[in-house]
Amino acid sequence: MEVSVFQTVGLPDGCLLSVRAGNTRRQAPVPLAEPLRFPNLPFNAKQFKVDVLKLLGNARLNINATKEVESYTVDMDLGDNIGKVMVGLTVKEEPSLCGKRAAELKQFDRNVRTPVSPDLQSACPSPPATSEDMFKAVQDTRDYARDHNIPNLVQEMLQHVLRERPDAPYSAMAAYLNRLAVERGEVVAQPQVQTQPAAAEITADPQRLRLEAEHLKLHDEKADLLRELAALDGELGSTKDVQREQLETEHLRLQAEKDDLFRELSALDAAAAATSLR
Repeated sequence: MEVSVFQTVGLPDGCLLSVRAGNTRRQAPVPLAEPLRFPNLPFNAKQFKVDVLKLLGNARLNINATKEVESYTVDMDLGDNIGKVMVGLTVKEEPSLCGKRAAELKQFDRNVRTPVSPDLQSACPSPPATSEDMFKAVQDTRDYARDHNIPNLVQEMLQHVLRERPDAPYSAMAAYLNRLAVERGEVVAQPQVQTQPAAAEITADPQRLRLEAEHLKLHDEKADLLRELAALDGELGSTKDVQREQLETEHLRLQAEKDDLFRELSALDAAAAATSLR
């Protein structure tokens, strides 16, 4: 079901129009740019509850994110009618909520409000017993992600796939991660050996090996340039600035060559995957 607003009279811009149909509430600032969508039919909704909400004030808050539980106060001035107000917030880390969708978070809220039956509770994994265990688990997760540079590498992979838009994105991501594993000396599981390898794979192997060798060479050159750039960050002087610009230009050139190699390798991986499926 979709609910569109075709006319408003007297509503100031910036206020929120909230509509509740059944158990679902949707809201958006006036004027609405698109319809409000609900997961049911008008027959099931019957009654609508329409609320008009006005923004009284706002403020920005910088989160330090250095402790498991942190407290903050936010000061706001709501004008002559109300005056200055203060809101206290407690921010607590909860790793189990990371990556969950809105529907899963709503289900989590319902489970918190409603006691879970003993059968279901026994089937669910129990959280760490104490806050120290939770803090240690969070810290171990952070250290692991930082030591392996996982966030940056995954972000770089996603940017590459979204920029290049290969026909087989999952194969391209698998090939990307496989190359990272090879570069870091990890043991990569070998695919099952075919009794009669496809002709496309036989012809592509030499080219693939050449491209991978060039990729490793560019990766080393890029690492050297980054180290030189880091050494120049703390130094001043016009000559250092010129040298830094030269290194940055060289870095951009190597990045462009690296992207070209990624495209060629992705095309080879997609061709090999398509041939193996035949």
